[in-house]
Amino acid sequence: MPVADTADRVIVVGRIGAPYGIKGWVNVQSFTQPLENLLSYEPWLLQASAASGWQKSPSHRIRPHKKGFVAGFEGVTDRDQAAVLTGTLIGVMRAAFNTTTDADEFYWQDLTGCEVINQHNQVLGVVDHLMETGVHDVLVVKGLEPQLLIPFVDPYVEQVDLETRRITVQWEQDW
Repeated sequence: MPVADTADRVIVVGRIGAPYGIKGWVNVQSFTQPLENLLSYEPWLLQASAASGWQKSPSHRIRPHKKGFVAGFEGVTDRDQAAVLTGTLIGVMRAAFNTTTDADEFYWQDLTGCEVINQHNQVLGVVDHLMETGVHDVLVVKGLEPQLLIPFVDPYVEQVDLETRRITVQWEQDW
């Protein structure tokens, strides 16, 4: 059963990966920093697709495995059932988090959908999503260009204004 009216109140903290073994367990990718923070957030919500909305997670067990985690969900008892979960997002209600962040810290979800302008007040597009590259995060901006990849670090990002939903960047637009 979908969880009503939660889309703007859910923070994505991970994703379910490929099946692990034959007993219904899955690999889990944590999006938290540090990665182990994933273990402390409850209850989990799952979203297989945007159309399906967020669903309450069945009871689960999770444990560290190599450089990530594996999890088993109640009612998922074999590899075929586990495969259906591949790609499912894991979220938790925003209330589970510290509601205040440092001035230079942002939840990715809050940046998605923000308008991106350059220092000349030219609209470059809207943040579609962010990517983690290992070195720094990258804004994926869709607009006039099919896609712009803008590093989310100084000196590229000048200002983030979540009230106006606008990000100002140091970026020259080639026309």
